[in-house]
Amino acid sequence: MTLPEPPTLGEMLRTARLDRGLDLADLANSTRIPAAHLDALERGQWAALPDRVYQRGFLRILARSLELDAADVLSRHDLETRSPPPRRGRDARAHPLRVGPAGATLIRPGRIFGGLLAVLALGVVVYLAAELAIFARIPELRITDPAADLASYPGADYLVRGVTAPNARVQVDGLRANPAVTAGADGRFAVRVTLVPGANVITLVAADPLTGRDSEPVHRTIVVVPR
Repeated sequence: MTLPEPPTLGEMLRTARLDRGLDLADLANSTRIPAAHLDALERGQWAALPDRVYQRGFLRILARSLELDAADVLSRHDLETRSPPPRRGRDARAHPLRVGPAGATLIRPGRIFGGLLAVLALGVVVYLAAELAIFARIPELRITDPAADLASYPGADYLVRGVTAPNARVQVDGLRANPAVTAGADGRFAVRVTLVPGANVITLVAADPLTGRDSEPVHRTIVVVPR
């Protein structure tokens, strides 16, 4: 008497899914595993799936979702992927192992998928590091005119010019009237200040609208003398 062959892992998964009245789309929605991967798992098409680590992760999720014994599922996976049995009703010799041209290396889809994931993960890390660097830094504020303190200036006002972060708000402090101005898209700005006779200590601070951070204050002293 010939005993019936035990079901394959894929057949077991398919039976458990159908017993619960689920189609592949339903199972994909609940497990977040792509339907194409679920179909490959049920067909035992391991070469069409990502690397072994991902396969076992998928199987753990499926075992939990379909109320199967995870240890049994993973054990079956080990048996089928490490020493796959001959196909039913066919001579295994009819399907020789695919060998590429001499010296060629066959690239498996799982390795491509794993490589893409690694590149994607690296890209995310670089992006987050760049964003963190942007938000952690304080904006630059450089006064170009006057380039230094003025010890003798005969005017009653002065057009202060400089460069800071694009669209930053530049606030003047230390004078009787403290104007503010918004820098252009290139970061350049000009603000006219009203001076009084004697020493005028001007302080400027720029607020970056992107990061919400303020620059270090920059000071200029302009001494107004009679004409």
